[in-house]
Amino acid sequence: MKRWVPALAVASLILAVVAGGYVVASAMSLPSGPPVEAGLVKVFPLSGWQSREGQAAGVPAARLTRGNANLDVLSTEASAGPEFVLARYVRDVLEPAAGRLSISDSADEVVLDSGLPGLRVAYVGSFGDRNVQVEGEVTAVVSATGTAAIFDAWGPEGLFGYVRGDTREMVTTAEVP
Repeated sequence: MKRWVPALAVASLILAVVAGGYVVASAMSLPSGPPVEAGLVKVFPLSGWQSREGQAAGVPAARLTRGNANLDVLSTEASAGPEFVLARYVRDVLEPAAGRLSISDSADEVVLDSGLPGLRVAYVGSFGDRNVQVEGEVTAVVSATGTAAIFDAWGPEGLFGYVRGDTREMVTTAEVP
């Protein structure tokens, strides 16, 4: 039995480190502070995310940032569904800014906590004068009252996956009247 004690101690330590990592990660991803507003849209930032409200392309906008990751939130009015809003954002905002852009072949359906349906596409591209490689995903929703919300979550290629869960949580819990 004595020869199993070191192996059991090491296994217990590994289990504690792994389980503790999940506890710390979930504790760090809790809602923090007041909601951030982009027009009528409210986003609830998670801990560690900093926000700035303003305008982009002439519409109310907000940017939430954590390290190199960003979540841009835009609010406008729309008379068409999320397919139209998503396609227009890609055509009018992403494509002109990109030196190279690849968009996923199909859009994924998403549903906010409020029950509001939307669509999400993933993308990879090079942006800016230094052609920085970026990966991200754009989610578009349109409420029954015609409020459209566009959520563009992005970060450096290869690193965005570390915050994808946070950005999806903030999109899912957003309020779009």
